[in-house]
Amino acid sequence: MQVKTIVTWMFLLIVLGSVACERPVEHENKDSKMVSEHVAVDVEKPQRIVALGGPITEIVYALGAGEEVVGADITSTYPESVTALPRVGMFRSIAAEGVLSLTPTMVLGIEGVGPDTSVEQIRAAGIDVEIFDEPQTFEQAKQRVELVAKAIGRTKEAESVIETMRSEYDQAIAVAGKSSVQPRVLFLYARGANTLLVGGKNTTAETMITLAGGLNAVDFEGFKPLSPEGLIAAKPDVLLMAEKGVESLGVDAIWQLNGLDQTPAGRNRRLIAIDDAKLLGMGPRFGSALIEVTTQLHEPKDAGNAVGER
Repeated sequence: MQVKTIVTWMFLLIVLGSVACERPVEHENKDSKMVSEHVAVDVEKPQRIVALGGPITEIVYALGAGEEVVGADITSTYPESVTALPRVGMFRSIAAEGVLSLTPTMVLGIEGVGPDTSVEQIRAAGIDVEIFDEPQTFEQAKQRVELVAKAIGRTKEAESVIETMRSEYDQAIAVAGKSSVQPRVLFLYARGANTLLVGGKNTTAETMITLAGGLNAVDFEGFKPLSPEGLIAAKPDVLLMAEKGVESLGVDAIWQLNGLDQTPAGRNRRLIAIDDAKLLGMGPRFGSALIEVTTQLHEPKDAGNAVGER
């Protein structure tokens, strides 16, 4: 009896030991499979994004996907860290080979990316290319953030970005609403003395001027070269410029432009200069740029900046 009992217990111990040894393996395999399924379903593989156009690049970074950007065009200057990335030329004249050399999984571009042959060549290589229309209103700017967020899987992050844009926008509109005057504003685009253009209707510059409670000093469409006669006829109270434009001319040279001394802006030396990408990009800093323009337009720092006579 004792021998049988011992044999029986030994048999049970062997069986139980075998089960005990197998169970962790089954559990581990099962967990490994679950982890694998979880990663495949819930954790997306990081993209390799090439961003073409400053506003698009800025949106991607604002959405927290900056580490996924592997290259950008030369108009992408914000945030500063993007300037350390490989450059693929100007968004309007990209070379497909340069973009493809960065092995992107996705190319995001601003309206106007080209040439078309390069875009088609990138697409033919199996790369997803998304081009986003240029906004003309705050709502369209907000929608572009949402569309970019959807394209890169960052819709949740877009909520806080848009909330900030909305808050700043509302703040600027409140400032403009308190003003009893509507200054005439002339947007001057400059890239040295040989490139002087005035922004007319249906431009981003006019959108910023109008929302800030100003009146575009010209009534033509798009951009036209600056002329002394046109400058005098526009009678601007204020000049609005991008900072790089100011740098390309120099402040002293601006006030020496032919005809400017015969305008209220020239006599009072009223100039508002805002960061290029911030002012014209209509990206995540749209509201912040609008606050700057609105505040400087309606709350001049000193009496010399008062709205001039017409």
